[in-house]
Amino acid sequence: MLETIALQAQLIGLVMLGFGYRKSSESIMLGGALCLLLGGGIPDFVAGFIDGLNAAA
Repeated sequence: MLETIALQAQLIGLVMLGFGYRKSSESIMLGGALCLLLGGGIPDFVAGFIDGLNAAA
């Protein structure tokens, strides 16, 4: 499930980067870069968060 969400975020980021580059829109490219960044870190972040919750209990 998390891998699917991460893959979708990465694909959306790539599309947004390409579209923003073609339209010379810096805000679209920024959104695409943030999607790529989040897409790469979502599974690790969620796994670490769950491990931290389990350790605290």
